[in-house]
Amino acid sequence: MNGRKGSYSRQAEEAMERTEFLRKQAERFLRLAQECTDAKIRQQLMSMANEYRNMLEGPEPDSQAGLGKAS
Repeated sequence: MNGRKGSYSRQAEEAMERTEFLRKQAERFLRLAQECTDAKIRQQLMSMANEYRNMLEGPEPDSQAGLGKAS
């Protein structure tokens, strides 16, 4: 029974870490967009921020598991 509890705790911790990562990435892209003077680049940054926000709201698909982990 302890194995299940440990596994659940690890999964919960990983989910919280993923949520924090996605939130920080969205904030980072929004901040960069606000500072950007090039309209095309600003739009791309806003789009990237929205993609991270959407990942926060949806389930964790396998295809996005490794997205942009380098910060």
